[in-house]
Amino acid sequence: MKNNLQKLRKQNKLSQNDLAKLLGVTRQAVSLYEQGKRQLKDKDIAVLTKYFDVSRNYLLGAYSKKEILAILQEAYKKATHQEVGGYDLVKDDIGFNVDLIMIAKGEIEPNEPQLKGMLSPNEVDDFKFWNANFSFVFNSVAVNWLVTRPVETTKEEVLKAINESLQIEISKLTTDTTERQNEYGEWLESPSQYLLRRQEFINNHIQDDGTLSF
Repeated sequence: MKNNLQKLRKQNKLSQNDLAKLLGVTRQAVSLYEQGKRQLKDKDIAVLTKYFDVSRNYLLGAYSKKEILAILQEAYKKATHQEVGGYDLVKDDIGFNVDLIMIAKGEIEPNEPQLKGMLSPNEVDDFKFWNANFSFVFNSVAVNWLVTRPVETTKEEVLKAINESLQIEISKLTTDTTERQNEYGEWLESPSQYLLRRQEFINNHIQDDGTLSF
């Protein structure tokens, strides 16, 4: 079973020999641990989690929250900068859904003449932006499972779990009629109203080829 031992070792610029000395085992044993061909013993897990300051679940293969948000960030980048013939259903959905959530928050104009890729380059590249606006994905059972259980998953499965959490959030925002004030004391429309305006805009401008015209 996979684990994050090799990742942690490399991040901390350690050799397999360094870990062997730390654990009191051979370098070959460390290699087998990293490959998942030999299971870590409880005493080794205790030493490693303390040394690297990580949770047991993360050491044994679970994702960190930072990794999950970084996967979302990268998926958005790819969805909004795809070359011709590079269409990917899940990433494309993520591109649309991220923008819809920011529209519902009043951060993006509903009449924006793009179907996706509405975030600014600074927002796309700023991890703090993703942490501040999309940490709700961990409320999803599927995504939370990824950070609390050392399970074997593909990148595609992680993306699907993330996208499901985005869709759940959009469903909530669609029925949210609460008006809010921004940091300047200005009243904003409700999330549901912003999303309704966006849908009306798309309906009025969508073409047969899926592009918007003006």
